[in-house]
Amino acid sequence: MMRLKILIYSLLSWFLTTCGNSSSQEKTLAKAKELTESSTEQELNELAKLPRFNRIVCIGESIVEVVMALGDSAKIVAIDRPTLLFPQLKTPKVGYKGTLKTKYILDQKPDLVLSEWDGCSAEIADEVQQKGITFFRLRKDFDLSANEKFIRQIAAILKKPKRGAKIITDMQAIQSEIGKILKNRQDSVRVLFVHARGPQVLLSGGIGSATHELIKLAGGKNVAVEFEGMERLSPEDFTNLQPQFIIMSKKGFGTIASRLYEVPELVSTFAYRTGRVLFFDDRDLMNPGLRTSKLALDLAKQFYQQQMFAPLPAVTLPTDDLKNEPKVETKKKEELEIIKEENQ
Repeated sequence: MMRLKILIYSLLSWFLTTCGNSSSQEKTLAKAKELTESSTEQELNELAKLPRFNRIVCIGESIVEVVMALGDSAKIVAIDRPTLLFPQLKTPKVGYKGTLKTKYILDQKPDLVLSEWDGCSAEIADEVQQKGITFFRLRKDFDLSANEKFIRQIAAILKKPKRGAKIITDMQAIQSEIGKILKNRQDSVRVLFVHARGPQVLLSGGIGSATHELIKLAGGKNVAVEFEGMERLSPEDFTNLQPQFIIMSKKGFGTIASRLYEVPELVSTFAYRTGRVLFFDDRDLMNPGLRTSKLALDLAKQFYQQQMFAPLPAVTLPTDDLKNEPKVETKKKEELEIIKEENQ
């Protein structure tokens, strides 16, 4: 009986010790830190207490943009993918989203990894953090205040709060210029963002999209407010929404430029007929960052100050169809209408 009691006691002790160690290990597993656009000032103060970092892996173009603006480009040892925005960065590439691997990050021997929220999974972030490497995943919304918070967070981590504040001050100064353009106005121009993926797929950005915030920042009225995120446009939408301006990416327009006869709903709009289709780079429209304020100022000037616009390409049909199909023509330069805004 005594031996049985000793055996039971030993088994119970082993079980409790094993469970305790397991629980302790689970508690000590390092989790990557997650920062959101609603981070508090207390959190920023805590970030400022971190040690100095010398080898940084940046995942996401907006991360790279801020780190370089803060003056720490020399500390970037790897980025996620090639970028035309920073051709001077000749660093290794670690991959993005589905192509990103923990090994690719660890091979660069960083002491800090900064990632856009959707640029890296939580699992990979935790695996890297468990190797003793500080890892932050940062989330930001598309509006101006969230972008400012995003800059403050990175500036705090890199111990560059004054430089971060200067970047934000410059952005706010640009916003003030937009305010002067919009001063005393009682109206807003009607704007539609069109993202083309060939003639059969025309999308627009509604509530929750980057382009919605950009149009609002420039003082325009997004006519696709009933959309959520990116939604497909129907031919009837162009007639019903009646945009005075259309914003498109250069790359997107390139997918339909030789086939405009397939999108009469677009070329028949007032915006297209009067040359008021404004073209920008994909990254500027879809991935807001430090360039967004300047882009918004450019838009505001075109919305409310520029009066004459160059004509857009006229529609030409394939040779075999010329005899059977009507040609949709745009107005010549001298015939372009000038919007006379009310209350200007």
